[in-house]
Amino acid sequence: MILALWLGSVNRPPCPWISNQLGSQALWENMELVSIIMPAFNSAEHIQEAINSVLVQTYVSWELIVINDGSTDHTASVVEAFDDPRIILESRPNLGVSVARNRGLELAKGDWVAFLDADDIWAPFKLEHQMARLSGEKVRPGLIYSDYLEFNEKGSWPAKPLKNFPHFRREGMIFDQLIQHNFIGTLSVLADKQSVLEVGGFDTNLKGPEDWDLWIKISEKKTLLFVEEPLALYRQNPAGLSKDYLNYERELEKVYQRHLLKRGTAEQIRFGRWLFYRHMAHGFARQGRHQMAVDRLESAFEQRFLAWQNLASLAYLIKKRLGF
Repeated sequence: MILALWLGSVNRPPCPWISNQLGSQALWENMELVSIIMPAFNSAEHIQEAINSVLVQTYVSWELIVINDGSTDHTASVVEAFDDPRIILESRPNLGVSVARNRGLELAKGDWVAFLDADDIWAPFKLEHQMARLSGEKVRPGLIYSDYLEFNEKGSWPAKPLKNFPHFRREGMIFDQLIQHNFIGTLSVLADKQSVLEVGGFDTNLKGPEDWDLWIKISEKKTLLFVEEPLALYRQNPAGLSKDYLNYERELEKVYQRHLLKRGTAEQIRFGRWLFYRHMAHGFARQGRHQMAVDRLESAFEQRFLAWQNLASLAYLIKKRLGF
């Protein structure tokens, strides 16, 4: 079980924010409730592992709200088998992940909300480390997020940071960065519920990048914090929405039109569009849609012709075209 790889770290030394800023038992004496929202659609295969990663959290003041979004498998019975009063299950017709998350927000009793999909996993100290960091802040941020890892059925764990773009700030007032590229993993987010509600929650008209749109809207008004530590595991799922890259491209374009193209500088637009076209080129190449991949990479070259990463993308497209 993937979670077992992290369990040995539960008794690790306290994270820096606990040891350096709290000193006493202040964190544990004044624990704020965290409402965890988990949308689930036909998730019986993986949801037990996801819930287990919540149950072993070293920060214990939480509630888990599972929104069973019209599942036709035995997702509900898997959740009902957990004997913990902190786990709340609501079953409803299938209306999509954004509607499910917004319903979770309506049910949430905590002032902080976190998001975990039913096939992803948290580190046992995920909430502890984020809440400890928050305790040292004078100004309440809109959200705090962290690094995360990706994994698949083969057990590979490639990281997904922005190591090649050091000029991107990861915390503070980072609206200008976020409109160019989404570098926040939803499974890593711990958000101030009021900040989420003030901007209208998840846009149900978007199918895929609704989380990115929400983080942008929050970042326009509030500071964001970042924990430079992988606190979650994202499961690579070929059956997910992002596999339909043509539809995904259309939905991403809506977010670019809404934010970057209206508010960004000329250089920010060039950089954001360059990232977008390279991302889509890689996606189409993985699907074997090679002409679409080439078209998107040509667009990337038009945005930043001399960027060395273009050659890496070209090599990737050639490798996929040759069947590797």
